[in-house]
Amino acid sequence: SSLVTSSNGNAGLEVFDGDNTASDVQVRGGNVSSHSGNLFDQDGSVISGGKENKVAADFATVGGGETNEVLESHATIGGGQGNTADGEHATVAGGNNNTANYFHATVGGGTDNTANTSNTTVGGGIQNTASGSYATVAGGNTNTASGRSAMVSGGEDSTASGDYATVAGGNTNT
Repeated sequence: SSLVTSSNGNAGLEVFDGDNTASDVQVRGGNVSSHSGNLFDQDGSVISGGKENKVAADFATVGGGETNEVLESHATIGGGQGNTADGEHATVAGGNNNTANYFHATVGGGTDNTANTSNTTVGGGIQNTASGSYATVAGGNTNTASGRSAMVSGGEDSTASGDYATVAGGNTNT
């Protein structure tokens, strides 16, 4: 172990067992990370594990996984691979290549899903997009909720584009 000073001037402690593996831990100024190429140097931020994860904002978290990136304060990624949280208080719980990129945007999981306006949610599925304020896509495949408070419950290739519109499911419904 050794006492170190991070680039923001905070003192910390690095603990190594000598083999530079994922079991090694860094603690710097209240920040915590396992080794394995994880990058962070922000106040109050945490990377609990995984590989090549990045936190570039204060009070943000990556729980684990690989190549996940948190870019705004108070945002969280639980795990998965290639996920991005790029909005304040944005959350990606897991999955693969999901993006929550606006204030309070949330993606629960799945693959290639995007929540990209304030207070939007994609529960899961594949290639779903919630782009209207307060819009939700619960799941399915290639669904879009683009109207304000619009909702697509599931199905495939369906779109809720009007404000307060709902598509319960099915295929290519609007």
